[in-house]
Amino acid sequence: MSFKAAFNSFLNSCRAITYALQKEGKGVSGFEQWYKAKQVEMGGDELLRFFHDARVDDFHKGEHKLTFTVLSEAPSPEAIGPSPFPGAQWRQDSDGFFWIVDAGTPNERRIPSKPQINYNIFVSVAGAPTTHMGKKLADNSPTVLCKLCLDYCASLVHEARELFSNRARALDERPETGSGSAGAGSDSRSGS
Repeated sequence: MSFKAAFNSFLNSCRAITYALQKEGKGVSGFEQWYKAKQVEMGGDELLRFFHDARVDDFHKGEHKLTFTVLSEAPSPEAIGPSPFPGAQWRQDSDGFFWIVDAGTPNERRIPSKPQINYNIFVSVAGAPTTHMGKKLADNSPTVLCKLCLDYCASLVHEARELFSNRARALDERPETGSGSAGAGSDSRSGS
């Protein structure tokens, strides 16, 4: 999996966490008011707002926030190796090194190449946040930003569990109410 794909997967996983919290908290006493305050907190935080916007950009607009820079020595024909197909073109980009077969046609495809050269791929974040929870960030590399966001999501889940797990359990254990008599399709619970 490429770094870009892993980052985009992370964005969707973060949203899945908040979605699951909202779903599970529905109907739990006090949850809605608590979560609304958390939404205000998240919306007012530069880092969390960045992740929200990055997901919207990726999922709804097909744009991403990562910038890649590849620095390598100039490859020799020997370092690249022979072309796997006639007419294939060798390319280097942010996803690595590839042979491009049938370039510019509907059949265009990439075949990974492992040249014998020294190279480094640098990843940065376009429009990276500089603060989180009112504190200046010392490092705004993608992995550090993801770790901070993940830590926030974990604390959000932990806080919800601490505050609402007993209330949710009570909600799950209460008798169902509704109209109709006991029979097919209904749940009749008695105290006897």
